[in-house]
Amino acid sequence: FLVRGVALGAALGFLKSMGLLVLASHYKNNVALASMQSGFAALTGAAIYTPIIHFGLSRDNTVVAGISQFGISLGTLMLASCMIRRSRRYDFIPTPETSSSSRHHQPTTQKSHLIFTLSYFPTFSALFIYPTFFPLLFTSAPSVSTPLAAILWSTCSLLAGAVSAAYFTSDFCRHRLGPVNTYIAFCILAGLALVNPAWMPYPLVLGPACVVYCVCLGPLLGLCGKVPMVL
Repeated sequence: FLVRGVALGAALGFLKSMGLLVLASHYKNNVALASMQSGFAALTGAAIYTPIIHFGLSRDNTVVAGISQFGISLGTLMLASCMIRRSRRYDFIPTPETSSSSRHHQPTTQKSHLIFTLSYFPTFSALFIYPTFFPLLFTSAPSVSTPLAAILWSTCSLLAGAVSAAYFTSDFCRHRLGPVNTYIAFCILAGLALVNPAWMPYPLVLGPACVVYCVCLGPLLGLCGKVPMVL
């Protein structure tokens, strides 16, 4: 199981990187812009996928779960086949000019990018632990709530994360707050959101903590490709 987990994680990481590069090719290889879009899309897809799997497996209705899984996979592949082709608007997208100051600081940017990449590994390895195990914490002692309540909390939290990803990666927030400042602030807030559930695993604590954590997760996923570009 450990070998399979490592292999699956490596494969998903490779697919994420390649998919991000393919999506960025529609925007003059603007990886930061593609990353900001993928953060919103990832949380929206998770919010849709969570209740479908719950209602498909809650009553041993494997047929419904299988059909839903097939529909999600088919829709994803169809969307990917459409997005992999070159857009007609590609030639109309202006290519950002590289200023002399940015060319002068290019070595520093590469070094900062390497430091950010190395520090992002421990951060990313723990990003999805709480959303994954939240239903288990919510339905276990001493909380002992219904699985439906856990799914509702998870779905609402993921939707809130999708909204926060769209808002905090917008031009207004990036120009007023700055992507690096926003990323650091939400990293700290996400870490603080995990403290109370560890010591007080009760519904009134787990639910709001899940919402706060997913709200922080949105900007973290959306800005992970933008932050190295400005360091």
